[in-house]
Amino acid sequence: MTMVLAILAGLILVLFLLAYGFSYRQERRHENKVFNAGYLPSYESLYGELKGNKQEKSDWLGKRFDPKTFSGINRFPDGERYSFHTSHEKSLHGESNVMRLTYNIPGNPLWLRPIVDEVVETEPGKYQGKVYVKLGPFAFTLTYFQLSK
Repeated sequence: MTMVLAILAGLILVLFLLAYGFSYRQERRHENKVFNAGYLPSYESLYGELKGNKQEKSDWLGKRFDPKTFSGINRFPDGERYSFHTSHEKSLHGESNVMRLTYNIPGNPLWLRPIVDEVVETEPGKYQGKVYVKLGPFAFTLTYFQLSK
């Protein structure tokens, strides 16, 4: 039993180190500099449908925000899915204020619930987003995205 626990602990440590290394590299991308230079968007500025842009190939079209309910949903060619709640918070990596999008809500698949997005405004009508996976006290940067009116 002790051997099994030692192997399991070793695997968890290796996975943590791999995730940390990946996140470290993501934090050094140009998109992170753009993100860090951004400012907190108002709920009203995000109202409605925003066009999305990701570096990675994806069928994701963007997000729709509803500032009245502090919520939103992701848009895809075949419809909308993956709801989120919005709030103004301190960034998971840094001291800046961001719009946080939390997916840990009923109705979302279990694999999505540890995902947290942060959004800042870079210029009027243009937004930079950052995607994390949050596991307990740890937040690992996955990727970046842009939104525009």
